[in-house]
Amino acid sequence: MEKKPIVFPNPSNEMLNIISDKSIIHISIYNLHGQLVYKKPSFNSQTKKVSIPVIAFPPAIYFIHIEDINQRHTPIKWTKH
Repeated sequence: MEKKPIVFPNPSNEMLNIISDKSIIHISIYNLHGQLVYKKPSFNSQTKKVSIPVIAFPPAIYFIHIEDINQRHTPIKWTKH
């Protein structure tokens, strides 16, 4: 069974970190209304850790969609304080 990527800190205020055992290819963040608020495509094939500045995001609950090198899509709930 494959491990899910780790998102921390959760909740967070300034910086969001994502670590995966598989290379991360694409990250999208959506608000509760399903609106895309952040998109970062085209990481290189070796990227397993990503840091995203989130200080400008309004406080809310978001869903992070992470696509790995095997085209596995993982949604993770995240809270911005």
